[in-house]
Amino acid sequence: MTSSFSWPILAFACTEIGFVIIFALLALRTPKQATRSRVGGLLILATATYAMESLITPLCLKNGRPHWAAVLTAVLWVQLLNASDLLLLLGFDASRQTDPESIIGIDSAAGLLFNSRRVGTLWQIKNIPSTTGIGAKHPSSFVLRRIAVVAVSYLLLDIMTSFPPPDPVMVRSDKVALFLSDWSLDDAIFRLGATVSYWFTTAVVVITANNFCAILAVMTGLGQPADCPPAFGSFWEAYSVRRFWGYVFHALKYSVAICLYSLLTSFSIVASVGIRCLGRP
Repeated sequence: MTSSFSWPILAFACTEIGFVIIFALLALRTPKQATRSRVGGLLILATATYAMESLITPLCLKNGRPHWAAVLTAVLWVQLLNASDLLLLLGFDASRQTDPESIIGIDSAAGLLFNSRRVGTLWQIKNIPSTTGIGAKHPSSFVLRRIAVVAVSYLLLDIMTSFPPPDPVMVRSDKVALFLSDWSLDDAIFRLGATVSYWFTTAVVVITANNFCAILAVMTGLGQPADCPPAFGSFWEAYSVRRFWGYVFHALKYSVAICLYSLLTSFSIVASVGIRCLGRP
């Protein structure tokens, strides 16, 4: 049982390490103009992403953790979109910014893959939570504070996942429609509670992952406290939908969302031009 459980984990970890190494090599060794090489590399990264999804999803489902599978699968494909954004749309070329022969160049290229808000780069997104006061903290105090946040977040997640499953009557196939023909008070309460709990759980998961990565970065010397802004802005600023998405939450994946939009737009333009050319006599 242990071997059947550990083998997919080991294969997943090795594939993820290979993903990061291939991305770093593409950023370091291929110039910005080498579009074909970068597209070919991204196809390899897409294959690796699919392989990791195929490894981790059955493992999570087998162990009764479908929510883990949903989170990990989404993160894997967001990682691929992040790599596509950096290599194709932004044209990031690490060899122009650091010494490609040094370990610093590899670190900077690999680290940017996980820097979804592009903190400290030319492409840093707007409205990132202020780091005033964070940079002045000693690394040890920063790490201890973030460890405390991770511990509390983990306890909250443990409490959320320890609740009993919902009543099967409330999750029947006829209950999944956006609008129900025969609404009841129980349906309204269940939907409200499920929505709020999803928002809360997602926020806690993001906070946990953000702080865990910040702890690793500062402890290993790959980053400084000033490089690790909070995952979310102040919720007191979320007094409108626009400010919620712009100042509190949406900035986390803004660059990735723009990447997806740009790729879809470019594909639709190319496809429409191709259809018009084929339709000409």
